[in-house]
Amino acid sequence: MGFVSQPPGRFTLFLNGRAALDFDASLLDAVWSRSDGAVTLRYRVREANEEDSNGLLEIAASPDWAPPGDSVSFEVRGSASESQRWFGLYDTRPLLGMR
Repeated sequence: MGFVSQPPGRFTLFLNGRAALDFDASLLDAVWSRSDGAVTLRYRVREANEEDSNGLLEIAASPDWAPPGDSVSFEVRGSASESQRWFGLYDTRPLLGMR
């Protein structure tokens, strides 16, 4: 995530089509949570420069948001803030021998 020199905006994490919480690009480790604590997003930076960072993203959700045994869909949408801040995901399955 990054391009933090750009105007701030927000990203919204959706779980199974429901807006769960808002967050923004960060160059440092960060935690974002819903006010009711039902969904938490933890970001641990592994690489950063003055504009961008890469790291591990962990999503914890209560059973109301992610019922045990059910599949969960994740989506992130950016706000229309005229900013070039970005958020992306790496597909690490090939590195782990998964398909």
